[in-house]
Amino acid sequence: MVYPVLRVDYSAIDDILKRWSEIRRIPMQTEYKEVEVRSFDFFGTDGLRYQLWVDPPDEAGKVSIHVWDHKKRRFDVTAGVSELFEKLDETLNSIGAILV
Repeated sequence: MVYPVLRVDYSAIDDILKRWSEIRRIPMQTEYKEVEVRSFDFFGTDGLRYQLWVDPPDEAGKVSIHVWDHKKRRFDVTAGVSELFEKLDETLNSIGAILV
């Protein structure tokens, strides 16, 4: 079976994500299994490994941010493009509280 290739457009948020990645020193992955993505793998203060990934903006300009612990716990939040940097920080700083 052949699956259609979905076109994704991160251009509206790439500069924000790159800046956040550089300032927070969390490398950004842009490809996974030959699919364009924007994800970040990191270790929390609890020593556990986490992944945060961002979907491209939807038609309304909203961006979905997802984080999980590589097991069961997952958290999702939505932000406007203009508040994306701050929402990424808020999500990163809240990992211990939101993934319980």
